[in-house]
Amino acid sequence: MLTILFIIKMANQELTKRVELAEAIGNEWIHVVDRADLTDGPEGTSKKMEIENYRGSTGVLLDAGNVNTNQVIAWNLYDTWDYVLTGNVVFTEINTPTTGFTKTISIYITGNFTVTFPTSWEIKTGFYNGLTDNQIVVEWIKPGKVWANINN
Repeated sequence: MLTILFIIKMANQELTKRVELAEAIGNEWIHVVDRADLTDGPEGTSKKMEIENYRGSTGVLLDAGNVNTNQVIAWNLYDTWDYVLTGNVVFTEINTPTTGFTKTISIYITGNFTVTFPTSWEIKTGFYNGLTDNQIVVEWIKPGKVWANINN
């Protein structure tokens, strides 16, 4: 069991005196205490974790607004995207989950234009209908197994 460490002092440095990081981009480390590993003592063992592997209780929204150019789905940055199409759009993806991790994202799209999804996505149900609101739920299961369901 991993627990995020919320203490005032870490490694003889006061946490409140450290420079604050305004936004995590996915390659930062966070300090955690592994309470199942008692190597360092009865309270657990200090370890590091990449921020992209830590899942909080809330998702992060990218409200892209009006778009008419190709769009990149950065799996490590957001959980939900919202688009209003004003032209044809081709979606590509980057920063997919690392081996052993899964993730589900939601994409909301409106606009009567052509949409092209990444070739790795297998559309299991539904189709894009530009005349109504569309919810695309994509689950990254593992490389080569990415399922998408489209609801409208």
